[in-house]
Amino acid sequence: MLGLADVYVVLSYYILVLSALGCVIYGTVFWNRGRDISETEILKEKSWMKEKLALDREVSGEENEG
Repeated sequence: MLGLADVYVVLSYYILVLSALGCVIYGTVFWNRGRDISETEILKEKSWMKEKLALDREVSGEENEG
């Protein structure tokens, strides 16, 4: 069998190839699934990010220096 002495080694190569193919198939099927975000979710994310940036600036003391 292709110069491989053990059946388990060949089996591991088959599993390796099948798992790689599975990952490629999964990636192509679910490629753009995250783009179905509503407008309200985008606005919530923006407001959360603004709050986080304001808190980061307050904690780091950037407002006092500039």
